[in-house]
Amino acid sequence: MPLRGTPNAPKFDGRPEELLRYFEDVEQLADAANLSGDDRIKAAIRYIPPGDTGLWQGYVKDAKSDFNKFKTLIQEIYPGCDSASAYTRSDLDYVVSEQAGKEMSSQADLGNYYRDFLRVSKPLLEKKRLAESD
Repeated sequence: MPLRGTPNAPKFDGRPEELLRYFEDVEQLADAANLSGDDRIKAAIRYIPPGDTGLWQGYVKDAKSDFNKFKTLIQEIYPGCDSASAYTRSDLDYVVSEQAGKEMSSQADLGNYYRDFLRVSKPLLEKKRLAESD
């Protein structure tokens, strides 16, 4: 496993939307290092911001050496970490109303709006929190 702060070390800045990507990075490195159980959990804690270390360590005992259980417990304290629960209908309304007030003068502008719209609407549709007709 790489040392903290080195270019190849996984990074988590505390933002919920980055948590799943962080865990993927830790798992990939842990697989390469043949780590399992508690060692994976220790590796995940090693790279987080210092202020969160105590919080995450409080979940180690509850995880009982099960890294997937640990991930689940940590995800519960980061609402919005998965795209399915990160957005609401009002978020989609905001994307649309923000764009309505802007001039779209290029295909790049259209593309930016389209990606923002899809980023919010697809998870809502998949979780049936938005009807296709909407």
